[in-house]
Amino acid sequence: MILVTLAMVVATISSNAPSPLYGLYQQLWGFSSAALTFVFAAYAAGVLLAMFLVGPLSDQVGRRTVMLPSLVVVILAALVFCFAQNLTWLIIARLLAGVGTGSLVSAASAALMEVDPDGDRQRAAMIATTGFTAGAASGPALSALALHFNWWPTQLPFVTVAGVATAVALGLKLLPWSGVMEERDSFNWRSWMPQRVSVPREMAWQFLLAATGIGLSWSVGSIFAALGPTFATQLLGVRDRSIAGLVVVGFQVCGGIAQVRAGSHPPRQMLRLGPVVMAAGLLVWVTAFFSKSPLLFVLGTIIAAMGFGATFVGSAAVVNRGAQPEKRGEVVSALYSIGYLTMALPVLGVGYGADHLGLKPTLLIFTAGIVLGCALLARAAGSLREIDTPR
Repeated sequence: MILVTLAMVVATISSNAPSPLYGLYQQLWGFSSAALTFVFAAYAAGVLLAMFLVGPLSDQVGRRTVMLPSLVVVILAALVFCFAQNLTWLIIARLLAGVGTGSLVSAASAALMEVDPDGDRQRAAMIATTGFTAGAASGPALSALALHFNWWPTQLPFVTVAGVATAVALGLKLLPWSGVMEERDSFNWRSWMPQRVSVPREMAWQFLLAATGIGLSWSVGSIFAALGPTFATQLLGVRDRSIAGLVVVGFQVCGGIAQVRAGSHPPRQMLRLGPVVMAAGLLVWVTAFFSKSPLLFVLGTIIAAMGFGATFVGSAAVVNRGAQPEKRGEVVSALYSIGYLTMALPVLGVGYGADHLGLKPTLLIFTAGIVLGCALLARAAGSLREIDTPR
């Protein structure tokens, strides 16, 4: 169980470590904000590809059979980052990181549910959430630390990822496993099909609200991850990129805490409260840019992250609790497909707008759209009383 958790942690470290370094890459190679967001979007494309093509495989061939090659892809992505020479290298590295992380997390999440010694699914879900949060915060923290002390910032974080991933892969390979983790020789590769995506008509309204929630929350999360340090340096005048990179760390930590806390509350409550908190945080965040207040910037980041975590957990719970067991996998895949699309598209839009309109006008437009969406979602979520009790 420890190795499976470590595999999830190293994958999320790999996917989040580049965030504080994007400004440095821009300075070194002189590409635009739109190009930067394209690098970020490549990760979402990789995860979507892995989710549809690789995700169903672990049910058929065993969790370890999928996790080991996925770790190899994570290692390869880290090495491409380590030796990157231009923008193209970054795009390839992010695409590989998305494929590796998407494949690995899908299999590892299922394995955690199945290898728990007491079969405690709630505990396994808590461990998975904690692993995600630890990795999401540790990646940017590692890069920010390397930046601050000038410890080979474009190499050290990725060498570390490659080393830890190699150790985890060796552990998974050498230690004896049984049950769901072992390889299954009887699998017929000709029978393999990509993951299906569908939404039953009877839960269309629930799914619409959940998809809106995950779309809004992941849009906000992706903006903080991709452009948070850039906003801190260009709009607040923070000169130390390592300090600016801590924006991502703080957002991930606060968002993770909110996710853990929100898991014990009814989904309807989280879908009503989370968007309101997230919208409030964004309004404080925008105010910080016009007043050039670092204190308001930090406060807005914390509030927005708490709303992000609550909204995301509420959205996921609506689908997990509302879908019939035989359809749950397809509905969850549909939900996360929307999540990863909204992770990529708003970032691309903000990057394009920053190049053509400027950062402040683009940020205002983005904030206005998110705040409006949050208000509509919070109002509509009152109709979800029937799913407050878990199935």
